[in-house]
Order: sequence, then C-alpha cells, then structure tokens
Amino acid sequence: MEEFVIDVADVARAVEACGMFSSLSGDVLDELIGAFDGVRVKTGEVLMHEGEAADSLFVVRHGRLRAMVANAAGDDVVVGEIGKNEVVGEMAVITDQDRSATVRAMRDTDLFRLPAPAFGRLIQRHPEMLRPFASVVVHRLRNAMTRPTRPALPATIVLIPAGEDDCVRLAHQLAELFAEYSCRVLQAVDAAGQTNLAAWLLDIENEIDISLLVADREPTDWTRLCLRHADRVLLVADDRTPPGLTPIENDTACRARLDEVPLELVMSYGNTPRTSGWLRNRTLEAHYNVRRSSSADLARLARRITGSSTVAVLGGGGARGFAHFGVVRALREAGIEIDGIVGTSAGAVVGGLLARIEDPLEAQRQTLEWFDRARWRRDFNPPLVSFMSGRIMTAGLEELANGLDIEDLPIDFAAVSCDLVGATPYIHERGPLWQAIRSSASVPGLFPPLAIDGHLLVDGGLVANLPIEIARVRHPNARLIAVDVGDPTDIDVGGLDGSGIVNGWQRLRPGGDSGASLGRLMMRLTELGRHDSNELADVLISPDVRGFGLIDTKSATQISQRGYEAGLRAIEAGDIG
Repeated sequence: MEEFVIDVADVARAVEACGMFSSLSGDVLDELIGAFDGVRVKTGEVLMHEGEAADSLFVVRHGRLRAMVANAAGDDVVVGEIGKNEVVGEMAVITDQDRSATVRAMRDTDLFRLPAPAFGRLIQRHPEMLRPFASVVVHRLRNAMTRPTRPALPATIVLIPAGEDDCVRLAHQLAELFAEYSCRVLQAVDAAGQTNLAAWLLDIENEIDISLLVADREPTDWTRLCLRHADRVLLVADDRTPPGLTPIENDTACRARLDEVPLELVMSYGNTPRTSGWLRNRTLEAHYNVRRSSSADLARLARRITGSSTVAVLGGGGARGFAHFGVVRALREAGIEIDGIVGTSAGAVVGGLLARIEDPLEAQRQTLEWFDRARWRRDFNPPLVSFMSGRIMTAGLEELANGLDIEDLPIDFAAVSCDLVGATPYIHERGPLWQAIRSSASVPGLFPPLAIDGHLLVDGGLVANLPIEIARVRHPNARLIAVDVGDPTDIDVGGLDGSGIVNGWQRLRPGGDSGASLGRLMMRLTELGRHDSNELADVLISPDVRGFGLIDTKSATQISQRGYEAGLRAIEAGDIG
C-alpha cells in the first residue's frame, strides 16, 4: 500500500457521493474532509485482513475491491464487491471491533482513508455527529442482514470484440442508454499522444460514472491496459462467428486478468442465437442475447448492466398459474418490461413460455391450445412410479419450447425444481427448456421425476414454491416483482371421515369426485413447500384466485383475467413505479 497526495475537492465529491456523512454540514464536514488522506492498493493486494484490529475506514476513489470471509473449512468465500464512491471498513471502526472480512483489490484502486483515531477525535469534539452517523450504519447493517450484497455500479466496462458486429457502435449505443450516468466511449485512437495512459484513464474515471473501453481484437498494449482497469468485461460475439477462444483469451497475461474480473457474454444474433457453443470452455458470470436492430434488447442489456432491471418471480399453483399471464400483460401494457424470470412449477411453465414468446396473450393462447388437444386419460400408467407416464406432458412441453435451450432465450430465465437425492432446490439455468419446466412441474406421484446428471428432479414447489430468495441471489440489483397464486382454501375434506377409510370405487362413479381426490392431494403437497421471505421482493402481487382449483384449466381465461386485474391494481396503487 502506498500513499498519494489528495485533492480536497476530490475528497469532498467522494464523501458526498458515498452518503455515509450526508447529515454533516458546515465546519464539521470541512473538518471531516480534512482528516482524510490517500492510499493506493495494487491488483491482488490486501487492504485489510479478517480478524485484525480496525485502524481506518475508506472511501473508494476509483477501482474495485472484493470482500471475503473464511468458511468452516478455512476457504475464502466472496461476500461482496466494493466500487467507486462506496465505503469499506466503517462497521469495525464505529463498533471498535476486529475486521469481519478480508478485502482485496480486484484492480489498482485509490482510496481516501480516514484513520480511526482521527474519527474518534471528531466524535469527541462533535458528539452530535455520532447519532446520524450511527443511524446510517444501522440502516446499512439491517439491509445487509435481509438482502444479499448488491454489486456496485461498474465504473469501467471493457468490450472485447469477438465477432463481426461493430463493437464500437454497440459501445456508443450503450452510452446513449446510460442516460442517467455520465459516460464516455474510448478506443486506442483516443489515447494517442498521452504520455501516461494509466493516469489518463484514472483521471477520466474520476470525472465520470462509467467508462466504456473498446479493446483491440489482439492482445495489444491498449487491450492489456483496458483489462487492468476493468471492473467488468463484455465479450461481444455474434452468431456468424465460430465460438473458439479469441486471441485475447489465448494470451497468457490477458487470460490471467480475465480470471480476476467478471466476464460476461453479449451474443448478437439474427434468428436464433448460438450461445451454447460460446458458453463451453468459458467461465462466465452472465450472458445476454441481443437481436440485431432490436432497441428493446439493447435497452434490456443496459438495464441489466446498471442494475435497474425488472425480474418476475412466478410461484406454483397448478391451473392458477394462468394468472401469471394476466399480471405480465398488465405490466407490459403499462410499459414495464420484464428482463428476467424465475419460476417454480406452474410459474416455471408460464415463465419459460414468456421468456421465449414474450407476448403474454400469444403465450397463453399456445398453452390453452395444447391443453385443449391433450388427452390426459390416455396417459394413465401402472402406478409403480407415478399415475401418469409423462409422455403427453413431455411431448407438449417439447412443442411449446420449440427446441430452444434456456441459454438461447431472449429473456433470462431460470426454473426451480426439487432434487430428491439432495433434498435441495435445483436451479435450471442451461439446457433444454422443455426439460427444465418439465422437471419443475413434475408433481411427485402424479408425473414421473426426471433424472438429470445424477439428480432426481420433481416439482420445485416442495422446496421453493415462490422462489424469491433464489431470484434475489441471481439478480441482486434487480427490482423483483413476485406473483403468488397460492390458495390455502383450495382443498376440503369431502368424502373423508375420521375412520381414515375411503371407498375408491364410489369415487369413480359419476359425480363421486369431490374434495380431497388423490390428484388434488398430491398437487396440494407441492404448494406446502417452503415460501421465501416476501421482504426480499420489491413488489408482491397476489391475484384473487380463491375458488379456482389446482386442476381447473377450464377456467384458465377467467384466472388470467384475475391476474390482469391484480396487476392493474398494483400499478394504479403506485406499487410499481
């Protein structure tokens, strides 16, 4: 760690932007700013170690840090990242406790340091500053306990050209979409005449919110410089280019740097993306499919990069899942685009179709058409594993999925099923779309489970019927709109008494099917799985689906309308801005 000379005005901007000291003003704020000094940590260098005494708190001027804690096995586990204008180390200083995490520089990082003794002297002279400061810290601690850590806005994004499409043009399109941020696009030609390129880039980064650096196609000095300053790297590919490793990925020095920063794929395509091939032999944080000349896809990409996307979390509920179509229709009519979907059971079926088709009315039409054609009685099976063979369900879902893999969908999608082997949630993020939604909606005993890569998968409602926590981990910065279509009044005790004896032949007679039938019992069990904390959702919509049964597909249009009305109410109430 080395020190550097600070600019007081520079410190003032960072202190204001971090929000930690927003309650201070006048002489107290000036005295606080004057107590900071500047320190610089190189890539890979440790700023603080878990368990050591806290001697300072820091505000990041520019750069990026990664916080890690040791687990029971002694291995480091990443718990968060800290970027430009964020505070690190404040909790240990204000509570006079040891460091709770090890913090290491992901890239060269400049910080403004406030030594603990200087902070203590300020508190002694101005005790009035402690209460508002403590309030901010408590608020941040409460958020940290209830929500996963949200990554900081990437200050420097590097675009690596890996296809035929114009990478520079894409960078300028993104810059226009980052309207609320100050942004610049830089190429090697812009650096001509600069004697100290690293200092030049850092000065630019300090003046604006986001720098978009377009690397060369080869591992040139400019490319290596870009990667050293990168908070995030976008590999910009297209469906016309073979998915082999690029010259930059094959370069030893560049490869080492790519292993240190989040690497994401942007796949530009015409008809069908060929994303699967590009995902092989690469470790990627995320991927985005962008149709050429699609302004909607570009806007979705921009929202996901800046953490302003909207993700729908769709719960299980059998036929009541048709309400999901209605909710999404109301959102789209209000101009609210869905950038990602996480679904369980019926929510996975609906979500998978919406991720492929996007238009909720068309997706609903195709689903109803399939249900009308299906002849479920022909699928009855000797009940050795399940009452249904699963052939009709599998064939129908294969048709609705249209042969697509999850990674080729225009909208990010994940389905949740239950792994009977590990008794844990299994998250489908890649592979055949039909297989993911077939697994997530396989009611145990009613449909046979799917065996995939050593996992035995059944209905996800058993472990996460409304998968809000899973969605929050996958999309930490997104606005989550959760839709709950459960109904605790769906089942009754018709046909049952205290003896525990049922005359099955009587139930087979006309009019004898009422109340707690075997199919309803098995489907109801999937609704009783663990529900995640609703607090992790930004918006919770609960359509009025009482009175509609789990297998009441004949009322699908009415159920969808209930979802539409619930979506409208949420929008009109201002729950969704």
